[in-house]
Amino acid sequence: MVAQFLIKYFLFEAFDVAFAINSVFNYSLLVFATLFIAAGGNVINDINDVAIDKINKPTQVIVGKIISEKAAYNYYMLLTVVGVGCGFIVSNLVEKPGLAVVFILIAALLYWYATFIKSMLLVGNLLISILVGFSILIVVLLDIFPVLNETDKSIQILLSKTLLGYAAIAFYINLMREIVKDIQDINGDKNGGRSTLPIVLGVARTTTMV
Repeated sequence: MVAQFLIKYFLFEAFDVAFAINSVFNYSLLVFATLFIAAGGNVINDINDVAIDKINKPTQVIVGKIISEKAAYNYYMLLTVVGVGCGFIVSNLVEKPGLAVVFILIAALLYWYATFIKSMLLVGNLLISILVGFSILIVVLLDIFPVLNETDKSIQILLSKTLLGYAAIAFYINLMREIVKDIQDINGDKNGGRSTLPIVLGVARTTTMV
């Protein structure tokens, strides 16, 4: 989310080309959409990880201790609805209402990740890393794509390719981070029936990969 502001106000501002989002408030809606949907994803992930977290990080368990599971679900719904709502508004502001589907899809994928995909070997790691990378590419989708034009096209494409490179770096760093977390969480994951690289290949082999 900080990266999105840096992209807009340090990278994009250096170029005199057309952008779809031309006010701080409107751009903040895109950032808030990303922030709230991601926060909702963290909450639903915590709800589904309670049993495993009691083994891996017992002092950091929130659901069931500090707040009830019902309250956590309410927070998840609130954060997700607000995030998707912000995405819907900013999609309409750039006159591409169909792009609101992207925010709905991201929220759905985060729910699917927390409730199902996370248990699958590497698939969960790849999905969450793709979404981290996409949090950068979504700036292209909302701020460049709607106003792509012949006059500014060369610079707009250059900026898009630059952000694609940043997204690839973010994907790789997060994927390595996810694998390291799997190494650290091996006891709880094994107890929870998860299939992760450290469980399948062993800690030593997995460590050599990262």
